[in-house]
Amino acid sequence: MPEPAPRSDSGRVTDWNDAPLSLLCDHIVSVHHARTREGLERLTGLVSGAAAPLFGALRTEVEEHMREEETRLFPAMTALEQHDVDGFPLETIEAYEAHHVRTGAAIRELRRLLAGEPDALAALEELDADLHRHIHEENEVLFPRALAALGRAY
Repeated sequence: MPEPAPRSDSGRVTDWNDAPLSLLCDHIVSVHHARTREGLERLTGLVSGAAAPLFGALRTEVEEHMREEETRLFPAMTALEQHDVDGFPLETIEAYEAHHVRTGAAIRELRRLLAGEPDALAALEELDADLHRHIHEENEVLFPRALAALGRAY
């Protein structure tokens, strides 16, 4: 089944390849970060046993990652639209992409550990589905567009 077309917060179809970086950043925060926080909270009440330490570490790391994006990376992306490259955290894009890979690996391991817990597994699958869209929008759209804009700004 094809993935639904991306929509802005207003519900209109949005082509994130052409939308302002600030709009894409706002979308990621208001939609994906909100869903991720809700999914992590839901899982907190469902994960136990051998999966609990891994889930706790994942939750802490993902929450810190989102805070860093919201307070450092996304404001720099918005400034980049105005050709302000001072302080752009170029070195962190690779670190964010590496974090996305680690998150995927942790989710796969949690899926294995939660195989006998249908409620927890269903909540994890829901979180993972949105994380895939979230990470795609960052790795495949936002980061390449920011790097291209950064190249034009010099």
